[in-house]
Amino acid sequence: QVERGPRKLLVSLVVDCDVGPAHGGDPLFAGAAQVGTVTSGGYGHRVGENLAYAYVDPEHSAIDCALELGILGERYPARVVEPVRYDPDNTRLRA
Repeated sequence: QVERGPRKLLVSLVVDCDVGPAHGGDPLFAGAAQVGTVTSGGYGHRVGENLAYAYVDPEHSAIDCALELGILGERYPARVVEPVRYDPDNTRLRA
């Protein structure tokens, strides 16, 4: 398994959806194929974005990879982003 590599990777997503946040178990799609599953989601008030964490196939884990997220039976655009959206360098804590 170590030689084969990971089957899924954890990624951070920004979701273009005003209806609601992603929930654990929501599917992620690349075209017609399901490529991942959401672990958790919520609105990031500090960054003003609908955010989610998900496990996806490694070929869909690159930053800026475009996917679709199923929320309440509809698909919404989602994009893989850097893991930390607010204060990635931890400078605000040290200010």
